[in-house]
Amino acid sequence: MQLPYRPFSTSRKFRPNLYTYKPRNHLTIALRRQHRDSSPKTYFQKPEQPRWQPSQASTGSLVVISIVGACVGVFLWNGQLQAEARQKATREARKKATDFYEQFVMTSRSLEPGRYYTLISSAFMHRDIMHLGLCMLGLFTIGRNIVVRSGVPSFIVLYFGSAVAGGVAQVRFWETNSSPYIVNHGVGSSGAISGLFAAMACAMPLSRIYLFFIPMPMVAAAVLEVGVSIGGMQGRWLQNWGHADHLGGMAFGAFWWLLAMRRGAPLGRLFRPKF
Repeated sequence: MQLPYRPFSTSRKFRPNLYTYKPRNHLTIALRRQHRDSSPKTYFQKPEQPRWQPSQASTGSLVVISIVGACVGVFLWNGQLQAEARQKATREARKKATDFYEQFVMTSRSLEPGRYYTLISSAFMHRDIMHLGLCMLGLFTIGRNIVVRSGVPSFIVLYFGSAVAGGVAQVRFWETNSSPYIVNHGVGSSGAISGLFAAMACAMPLSRIYLFFIPMPMVAAAVLEVGVSIGGMQGRWLQNWGHADHLGGMAFGAFWWLLAMRRGAPLGRLFRPKF
């Protein structure tokens, strides 16, 4: 007995598509949409709109830009007071300019009671436009990387801690090497930036950096800065620079990397950025 031949096919046109049914009744569509939105455990519930939160990078950039703006503002206001003192040539104008400058300059009296704040305030004052530009360029480029890598609280501790450590080292150097040929006052944020640079060199030693347009690894640039600072403290070159300030800031930067920034650091969990 031969069975009748029946064609068999698995193509889509022979199978009912149960997933493309769309009701044409607008009331049915509205009721289904209302049920879907009101039921909290349905599979087809619309996800909640994400709430915008500032990222760690944007917050860190804001902090770095705020410090840069403060340094620029102090520099411009000091220039305005100095210009008024030269233009008016009065005792009041000169005293006003001198009093303002003394609040932002680090001297051999900075470790005396009542003058400790100059260790930090001197980091917001700069000598000239070239000094300001170089320091702010280093702060903006290195500071943002530190913020993204270790977070805003760690950056703040590192920056101001390096400024204080560098200031203390510079004042101690002035006390032990008192000479009429050594300038016993200083301004600038180079000590704090040296701390940022040392921490970054410890974290990424083989990363490339351009030092005066010369590419080199960060660890080589750090060793070069240490050598230049030691030679400057011995009076071989650049005697008007705060070499002890640079070394003190770098020492604190390396110490903070060991304490809070490296993997497995004791304070790593406390200062670790939460993305």
